[in-house]
Amino acid sequence: MTATKRHAAKGTWRVVDATMGGFSIFKKSGFERLWREARLARIHPANNALTMEFVGKTALGVNPDETPRWG
Repeated sequence: MTATKRHAAKGTWRVVDATMGGFSIFKKSGFERLWREARLARIHPANNALTMEFVGKTALGVNPDETPRWG
């Protein structure tokens, strides 16, 4: 599920970032909200580094809660 969230968030961000224009800074346009939501998906509930760490440890059979994060 975590890897799926990361993939969806990255794809959403690419689309929203590519389609944004100067008009998108205005709340009235609706694009401003899409930008905020796409940005939030990239960092919530975990940022990219934490997500990849969790996916990697899980794939290798390492318990993410018991293994020290850095070293």
